[in-house]
Amino acid sequence: MPATERRQSALVGRTLGMGGIGLCVTACACSMLATSAAFVTLPAASPLGCGIRGAASAHQLRRGGVTGLRAVCSGEEGAGLGRREALALALGVVPLLGAPGLASAAKDKKAVEDDAARLIRQMNIVKFTATIDDATNKALKMAENGDLRGAEKQWTLAIDVYENGGDGVVLSPQALYRLGKTLAQRADCRADLGTLEKSEVKLLGAVDDYAKAIDIQSSPEMKVKLGTILTLLGRFAEGDKELDAVIDGNVGNEIKGRAYTNRGISKQRQQLWVDAVKDFTEASELTKGNDEVLKNLALAKIEAGDAKGALIMLRDQAKKIPKGTYIEGAEDVPAALAAAEFVAGNADKARAALDKVTDIRFRDLRFVREARFWGPRLSKG
Repeated sequence: MPATERRQSALVGRTLGMGGIGLCVTACACSMLATSAAFVTLPAASPLGCGIRGAASAHQLRRGGVTGLRAVCSGEEGAGLGRREALALALGVVPLLGAPGLASAAKDKKAVEDDAARLIRQMNIVKFTATIDDATNKALKMAENGDLRGAEKQWTLAIDVYENGGDGVVLSPQALYRLGKTLAQRADCRADLGTLEKSEVKLLGAVDDYAKAIDIQSSPEMKVKLGTILTLLGRFAEGDKELDAVIDGNVGNEIKGRAYTNRGISKQRQQLWVDAVKDFTEASELTKGNDEVLKNLALAKIEAGDAKGALIMLRDQAKKIPKGTYIEGAEDVPAALAAAEFVAGNADKARAALDKVTDIRFRDLRFVREARFWGPRLSKG
């Protein structure tokens, strides 16, 4: 190596705190640049203010790898670079050596941050799930014990956690499914409260919950429930629309029978007796003679003009019911039979049937009209 080149290389090594390996570092840098030296342009002025001419330096680097750098360091081709200029060139090249290391460090830091964020999300999900499970268990127990107000509060707590959980939890398909199910359970609770307390506010809350649950995960059962509550609220067209969708759909006999039954009740409340008879007849066939459906069919037949057929049906049902007992959903059969016998002109049989009525509510005309939806002919009896 020429003496001038050795002195300048040694100066670079000492200045960088690297002693005798300065030339090795510089050479390695140039080797790295050998494949891309033509693509690097040094600044016109170095950090040390040495005034290196960018164009000349770039031109000399383009000569290729170590040879190009040696030309710069030795001042070939009249570049006239002194030791300070050589030092500036080295300082401009050596930082390139650190770029892969810095990128790797940044990559490692990003990985650590991602892991930490992922852990936080997982912890939030655990807390999210635990809160919902606790509220759900409490709500189910309260509802089972008849504490509907307490159950409603717990369902509300669970729903609030779902809707405000953050961290993308609510957006997952599984969480959305569970949210829909929880909304439906609160709707059931509110429907029961609204019916028991005659609270329009609770019934409206049930309608809202059922609608949201259906938007998330529709089901024929929820549509039947929504249609039923809408009927109770007197929103017959909306209720019939939900029930029609189930009746026209591909569903089992049990759920279709319920849809026909509830649509029949809707027609009954609107005093559309012929339509009510049709729906109750379909429901009785699908439910294989359910007692509540048969009772409703008999009451509708009386108002539709088939008093004889209705009387036969009520007599058959009454024979199955021992005195002082009732069939759920058909509690008004004894009282309805007494009224139907009177309408048919059978006063003695009407009195005998009335003696078997032990539930005093069915002796209240207002109750049978408003709560049991008796028509005008039967109510007159």
